Amino acid sequence: MFERFTDSARQAVVKSQSIARRRDDHRIGPVHLLLGAREDNPKIEQVLDSFGLDGEVLSGLLDGHDDDLGLGLLGVDPQLVTQTADQTFGEGAFGRADSSQSPRFTLRRRSKRSILFTNGAKRCLEQSLRVSLARNEQFVCDAHVASGAVSTREGALAIHLAVTGIDVAQLQKELGDCATTNHATTN
Repeated sequence: MFERFTDSARQAVVKSQSIARRRDDHRIGPVHLLLGAREDNPKIEQVLDSFGLDGEVLSGLLDGHDDDLGLGLLGVDPQLVTQTADQTFGEGAFGRADSSQSPRFTLRRRSKRSILFTNGAKRCLEQSLRVSLARNEQFVCDAHVASGAVSTREGALAIHLAVTGIDVAQLQKELGDCATTNHATTN
């Protein structure tokens, strides 16, 4: 699959790894790939920004700021859940339950050189190839990676796209236009 990836697509994947490392994230997901694809590509950045997917929003998705919104869609009041947990298990119960904060886990995580892709990120990369083939293009560039990422149907990005009502088909079309233009200008 990766033999079709242009330098820009490979750089998007490398950048997503760098973003995850800087953030001390232990996995690379669709949002990391989207951030990696938009980095250093003003056309992709402009398209994503026009749909309300600027760097701050995407970083917020990685930070979990959209989790409360997703829980609200399910009819769950996140504040009530937190209050109940605090009353039952003590103040800050959710923070203590986070195994990623344990010294052993942090040490193990930092000692690994490679960061793994989530299943969602793997599907995004597969989807980027499908997008390219559907457009009869013989290459996969960073815009295809971005298009694959926004096609995700799970996780914070999918919830955000659904809740905000972003027209994913139109977003993919505009990203596809970046792919054609981007490839035509770099080769």
